[in-house]
Amino acid sequence: MSIYANLVQIPEFKRLLKSIDNFQNRDRFKSLAILSLYRGEGKTTFAAGLAVGFAKNLGKRALFFDATSKKTTQTDLLNVESLTVMNLSSVSTEDDDIQEWRVTDFLTSLQPSFDIIVVDTQAIKENNIDSTKLDPILLSESINRSILLTSKLSLQDEELTTLKKELARFRISLLGMVHNPWI
Repeated sequence: MSIYANLVQIPEFKRLLKSIDNFQNRDRFKSLAILSLYRGEGKTTFAAGLAVGFAKNLGKRALFFDATSKKTTQTDLLNVESLTVMNLSSVSTEDDDIQEWRVTDFLTSLQPSFDIIVVDTQAIKENNIDSTKLDPILLSESINRSILLTSKLSLQDEELTTLKKELARFRISLLGMVHNPWI
């Protein structure tokens, strides 16, 4: 059994998945970006776990979109029924310069085919280091809802408060903050 299948069996994760599903049913959103301040906070595992949970536990047609790479790194997701896995190589471009608007247009075009699209973004601090990466804040602007994942790495960082204000300034619809206690 994969780490993602194990994750969706944890009672707290099941409750969180059901809460997100309830919000989705109420607000009718189709896309969800997973954000974090730093690398290593468990964002990819959390995002993939949500996608597996939506597909496997809730029977939804889910898309896990890895906006961090052109390579498929979550190969154990490929055998989950009702789950599609895509990455930046799925976005048609003439060169290696993939812009946020191309990705958001691509994801918007896929919305009718899926019940939920879960987008794994770059860590916000990582983006400041490497300008060739997609900006997670700009990408999240056109995604229906976002979740900010925190861990002990970011919880004691005053930048978290500043970040929440910046997300609000960019009109990013934050569904909530989730603390990852396992990091």
